[in-house]
Amino acid sequence: MAATRGVPDVLVVGAGPAGLACARDLLAGGLDVTVLEASDEVGGRMRSDRHEGFVVDRGFQVFNTSYPQVRRRLALRALRLRPFTPGILVHTDDGPLRF
Repeated sequence: MAATRGVPDVLVVGAGPAGLACARDLLAGGLDVTVLEASDEVGGRMRSDRHEGFVVDRGFQVFNTSYPQVRRRLALRALRLRPFTPGILVHTDDGPLRF
């Protein structure tokens, strides 16, 4: 379906994993889609930032590769995923603490 006068058929709010998957499916269905994202990067809460030499997770960071949709949609090897040790590592003035 063609957009009328530059207006997309669908607006997808958020460029996290769900928003991007939704936009891809809509595009595959022939719709004109615009994705709106408040941040300067895609990924939603699934990303990490660097702050004062540390990697800080913004939100949920466990990515379950056993979900059928994940396996079907993504090139998992290209993501270079790494296993993790469960727990929390907190850096303090007295040194790191692991819980």
